[in-house]
Amino acid sequence: MAGSKKGRKKPTGKEVAVVVVSVIMVVSILLPSFSQIFASQPTTSSAPTSFDGAASKYRPEVDSAKEAVDRDGGDKAAQLKLAQACYQWGIYAESYAGNDDEQSEAKELLDQARQAFGAYLNLEGSLESDEARNAAVDRALCDYYAGDTAACIESLKSVADETNYAPAWANLGMMYQNQGSTQDAMDAYQHGIDADPDGAAGVKSYCEQMLSSLKGSAASESGGAEALSQKLDTTQPSS
Repeated sequence: MAGSKKGRKKPTGKEVAVVVVSVIMVVSILLPSFSQIFASQPTTSSAPTSFDGAASKYRPEVDSAKEAVDRDGGDKAAQLKLAQACYQWGIYAESYAGNDDEQSEAKELLDQARQAFGAYLNLEGSLESDEARNAAVDRALCDYYAGDTAACIESLKSVADETNYAPAWANLGMMYQNQGSTQDAMDAYQHGIDADPDGAAGVKSYCEQMLSSLKGSAASESGGAEALSQKLDTTQPSS
C-alpha cells in the first residue's frame, strides 16, 4: 500500500515554477525575468518521468558531488552541487514515489539536501550573496517537499525577514496561499513586490499577479456573501 502524503497539497505547474526558481537562479546567476527562468527549465523530454528515471538522471551527479565533498569538506562549490543534486532528485522522487519505500528514499534525499545546504551555508558564513540566499530558500523548501509546510514557512520567514530577498517572499506567499492563509499570503506577495521594485529579480510581476488574483477572489467571496445576506433578509417571514 502506498504511504499517505499529508501536510501539503501538490503545487500547480505555476507553483512548481516558483518553487524551483532559486535553484535555477543559482545555476544561471540570477536570470532577470521569470519568462527566462521558465525557458531555462528542463524540457519535458529531458526531465525525469518516473521514479527510476529520476535516479538515473541525478545519481551520477550526487555520487560525483559526494566524492568531491569527501575529498575536501570545505569545498563550498562541491557542497552546493551536492545539495542541489539531492534536492532535484528528491523533488522528482517524491513526486513519483509509489510506495512507502520510495517515499522514504525521497525523504532521505531531501534530508541530505537540507544537510548539504546547511553545510554550504555554514561555510559561506552569511546570507549576503544571492547564491547563499538561494541556498537558504532551497533548504527551507526541502521541508515543504518532505511534507512539513509549517517548518518551511518558519524558515522562509526567517530568511525573508533577515534579507528582504524577493524570491523568499514569493515562496513564502505561495506557502501561505497553499495553506489557505490568504491575508498572510497577500502580505508576503506585497513584500515581494516591494523587495523587487524594478523587477530585476523576476519576482515583482509574479507577486503582482498572485496578489491581484487573491484580492479578486476575496472581493468575489465578500460580494457573494453580501448578496446572500441581502437575499436572506428579503426572504425572512415578517413577524
